[in-house]
Amino acid sequence: MRHEEHNVGDDEVNFLKIWIESKLQNITPRYQRRQFPEAKRKNQLNTIVSNEEGQAHCWINQNAKLSLGYYEAPQTVDYTFNSLNKALFLFVISGSIMLDGQTLQARDSMGIWETDHISLVCAADTRFLLIEAPINH
Repeated sequence: MRHEEHNVGDDEVNFLKIWIESKLQNITPRYQRRQFPEAKRKNQLNTIVSNEEGQAHCWINQNAKLSLGYYEAPQTVDYTFNSLNKALFLFVISGSIMLDGQTLQARDSMGIWETDHISLVCAADTRFLLIEAPINH
């Protein structure tokens, strides 16, 4: 496999590249594009990618889910998931989050497993990404 990306402009680019393997081999690749305007995501956690088909998010051929959170005011966000053969990955885009006594700042991340529930204590103006994905034992 060969993959290449580069910035075609003069402006600095800041993004995440996330690779998730499909659950089946030799399937036809597909591409979807959805808009998730921040103004419509304020003070909530929104699914942006899921293994369930739907118009509100992108569909992925894997038992995975990606959710974006954006909270203007300090808030505790409870998240429950089926932890059977899964892990949760938290990436702080901006702001800060406290989880189990640890404070994560912008661009920090944490892997979470052996639990099915977390409580994120978000500071004001915090944005984050949660990735729920299968793991191999």
